[in-house]
Amino acid sequence: MKYLVVVANGDYVTNRRVSEVEYIVIDEGVYTLYDKENKVLFSSPADSLVYLELE
Repeated sequence: MKYLVVVANGDYVTNRRVSEVEYIVIDEGVYTLYDKENKVLFSSPADSLVYLELE
């Protein structure tokens, strides 16, 4: 699956597309996106993640 991720840190906002996502884990306030080989593709603290959208 492919996701659009928007992250903000203060006034700085970034948009990223993350592909080949197999599953997402939210643990202890951190979003982590993994591929099918359990490699981390992306991670962010929940309070910095603006939104996560399936494309």
